[in-house]
Amino acid sequence: MPLRTAYKLCLHAVFLPVDYEAYLAVSRQFKSVLLSVTPIMEDVGIDEVFLDVTDLTESSENLAKGIKAGIREKTGLTCSVGVAPNKLLAKIASDMEKPDGITILTMEDIERRLWPLGVRKLYGIGPRTEVALQKMGIETIGQLAALPIEELIERFGKSYGHYLYNASRGLTTARL
Repeated sequence: MPLRTAYKLCLHAVFLPVDYEAYLAVSRQFKSVLLSVTPIMEDVGIDEVFLDVTDLTESSENLAKGIKAGIREKTGLTCSVGVAPNKLLAKIASDMEKPDGITILTMEDIERRLWPLGVRKLYGIGPRTEVALQKMGIETIGQLAALPIEELIERFGKSYGHYLYNASRGLTTARL
């Protein structure tokens, strides 16, 4: 939760000073664990990365367990791991079992596990798009996936309409 939101929600809370250098040091430690798994890493923040483990032979579950154990051993921290065929699904998966979870999503899981989720769970859908979709009667990713691409393009433009159409189906063109 952003601090600004926490301030608004908890007026009487006591907030400790931020120690960015300490956070950065721990971030480097946890990323060193990940680089020992694969050198193909996209760094997307102080506490988030994408790994390409496509060519590794170990099972997804064992890889995730190994990552979590390595991070706990090196930093003392827990983490959530999402494993999926693309970054879009991996990001969603990593948020599904917080804190300290492992979620593995396959393309076969889309209807059962992705479609019941609210549209805000899709990366790139913010408050304004959520409101626009709600005005169209769209609350879930599955309802979004049921819309014809022409309707999405008409309402959101060609680029974003195509993105919404593909993302709601678990598809993305983004690569590591």
